[in-house]
Amino acid sequence: MKFMRFRDEKKKKRLMSFLMSSALVGNIFGFSGINVYATTSKKDIIIVDEKIANGVQYIEQKRSYYDTDKSGVQLKQTLNIIKADMDNSDVDLIFAKAKDVVLAKDTVSKQIGQEITKNNGVVGGVNGDFFNMVIGASVGPQIIDGAPLVGYTCKADESRYPIFGIDNNGKLFIENLSFNGKLTSDPSTNVEQQSVLIDSVNRFGEFEVNKFSVKNSLMVLTPEYSLDRKVKQSAYAPSEVLTVIRAVDGPVLLDKQFTGVIESIGALSKEVTIPEDGIVLASNGTKATWLKQNLKIGDTVSLNLGLDKKDIASAMGGYNYLVKNGKALRVEAMISAGVDKSLATSRKARTALGITLDNKVIALTVGGGQASAAFSDGATLPEMGNLMAELGAVTALNFDGGGSTQMNIRHYAENNSTIVNVPSDGSERAVTNTLLFTNKAPVTNTAGDIILKQNILIYKNSSYNFILKGVDTNLHPMNFSDKDVNWSTEGDIGQVSSKGEFLAGDIASSGAVKVSLDGITGSSNVTVLDSLGSFTLTDKNAILLNQGDTHQFAIKASNEKGENVLIDNKAVKWTVTGNDLQIDVNGLLKATGKAAVGEVIAEAGGNKATLKIGLPKNNDETSEGIVKLLRKNAEALKQYRLLKRLR
Repeated sequence: MKFMRFRDEKKKKRLMSFLMSSALVGNIFGFSGINVYATTSKKDIIIVDEKIANGVQYIEQKRSYYDTDKSGVQLKQTLNIIKADMDNSDVDLIFAKAKDVVLAKDTVSKQIGQEITKNNGVVGGVNGDFFNMVIGASVGPQIIDGAPLVGYTCKADESRYPIFGIDNNGKLFIENLSFNGKLTSDPSTNVEQQSVLIDSVNRFGEFEVNKFSVKNSLMVLTPEYSLDRKVKQSAYAPSEVLTVIRAVDGPVLLDKQFTGVIESIGALSKEVTIPEDGIVLASNGTKATWLKQNLKIGDTVSLNLGLDKKDIASAMGGYNYLVKNGKALRVEAMISAGVDKSLATSRKARTALGITLDNKVIALTVGGGQASAAFSDGATLPEMGNLMAELGAVTALNFDGGGSTQMNIRHYAENNSTIVNVPSDGSERAVTNTLLFTNKAPVTNTAGDIILKQNILIYKNSSYNFILKGVDTNLHPMNFSDKDVNWSTEGDIGQVSSKGEFLAGDIASSGAVKVSLDGITGSSNVTVLDSLGSFTLTDKNAILLNQGDTHQFAIKASNEKGENVLIDNKAVKWTVTGNDLQIDVNGLLKATGKAAVGEVIAEAGGNKATLKIGLPKNNDETSEGIVKLLRKNAEALKQYRLLKRLR
């Protein structure tokens, strides 16, 4: 299979258009590999395969196949894939959360920007867990740098929702986990009668939104619960007693005991604020009764929060398994695990995450929905499982899909990330969290690769400003603005300045523009032309001008093969006929009088392009008035009557 990386977006778009057309007339591209669609005949092609960091690869793939289960209906999919080797010391993951609080949502692009401001070298990312679209809280838990940002909503969710994470040794996992937490009234003892179990962390607002109540519950609310840190009494959330604890000794981390001092025990409090240096205990039922009976203001209490898996660095929840033990799950297995049948079998945009036996992460999005209908039909959950197994995942889970599905990539040598799929809403959706891939190797500022635009076709005596791109020795994008780069030309093609400003010579020739730094050279092939295949003005309709008006013309040129040719207005011969019109060497036309009627003529490379110029329609001047005005100039009158017939 041939792999291609496109630095020219126009070429990429042309090929993609060609591929879509080809799919309709016979699927001309072959693919050999595992046939994960037992009842289909499929064809694949790789559009992009590029290294975006050491140990991180981005792939864009087009797939078409015939579904024989549906009378040979042809289906198509666009796959965007990130593969990251977590055994590579340059690679890291960020389990980002919108605005770093539980009750928030933001777009994937903004969450990437949020992490970049923390000096993280994000090279790609995908949307994460399902979430409550009203308040932005994730459905499953999330752990960031050992701190429990949010836990399970209820005990039943522990067996329902799998968790993807990485431990402190850099090993990946996808498992179902159980939460455990305990509050002890006197940290010097560990007597059961003085302790009460904690149900979860930062679960509160969704109970009110969903009108779902829990009984005999105790929740720990940290400052990361919301931006305003307000906790209001609710008929559904456990708010019978809101207890404020200050002076917490250190960060709230998993499996690490911490202590604090009770500031207030707010039975029937309408609202409390979570202290920046503390927490709030939200409780009801028997656990609220326990707090009132066993605690008093000024007491020191200890807390311990954990999961049944130790040494977790970061993690986030998913919705359901797609692959287990290297095998894709069938729809029956998903339904028996609690997945709604319509969710499993509907064809829509999807996001999935998997891990391999050799400690690699695979992130996959499949386009779907109305915005992607022309080139991707979406996928069912069993199909996502098949795809993940084909990509090498031994365990995989399903992230949020539909309008939430999104992948961003910072392409090779680019400074900013871009969205590489087409969100099914037509624009970015604010989501709860994201999984981001980073290049954590140090920035060296030593050139590792230099890139110039390739295969320049340019008309003689025209100019082009080369944009210099590249990466350092650790694949971070380079900033060349303060670098002393050396520009040069090869062949009799013209000259290039120290800033990369190229001026083509006045004869047909071929050669190259080159640039070098730190022993690394980049080059662009340059062909200077003295003839053109076609040459047109971009204006299609007659130009109508009042006295004093100006109009800047633009031109478009191509060679005999139809390939675009760069051409300057200054390289064109500009002339005008008629009255009260002037045009300069740059193609700037000016109406110098009231009788501005005539024709603009542009000539280059053996081609000529023309355009009529006339007076605008004016409510204050009748046609008879214009004719009267022009009678003093027979040629202008002739041109005006001609233009009037053309209209």
